[in-house]
Amino acid sequence: MQKRVAIGGFITIWAIALQAHMMWLKRQDAFKQKFGDEPIVVGSSTMNSTLGEQDQLQSSASSE
Repeated sequence: MQKRVAIGGFITIWAIALQAHMMWLKRQDAFKQKFGDEPIVVGSSTMNSTLGEQDQLQSSASSE
């Protein structure tokens, strides 16, 4: 059981670090020159939307 918790924690921290790295990479000029500055659409939200925009999307979706 303790091994599963440790592995789950490691995977969670790894995923957070990967997300932070991708957010940092998206801000770099070389990345923008190579891939453009368009938002990456994932499901119904975009990666470069702010937290406030995501909250608005979720609240409008839940109110329907």
